[in-house]
Amino acid sequence: MMLRVEPDGAEWRVVRLGVSGEEARFDRRGDAVDWACRVASKRAPGSVDVVDDAGRISARYSFATAKAA
Repeated sequence: MMLRVEPDGAEWRVVRLGVSGEEARFDRRGDAVDWACRVASKRAPGSVDVVDDAGRISARYSFATAKAA
């Protein structure tokens, strides 16, 4: 699963690549990144890309094996 955290105005949204619509929306970047990393680690393998206002990837988190619940 590949997730992307991206700014949307004053909020941050989490989208899954290859799927239309958003997975979640947050007021704070840190909350969006935390949520996306928790989801990606449970559904590994996968990754989370964090995108800045210019559309560049500012951080990438990779998960090779699923984390136990």
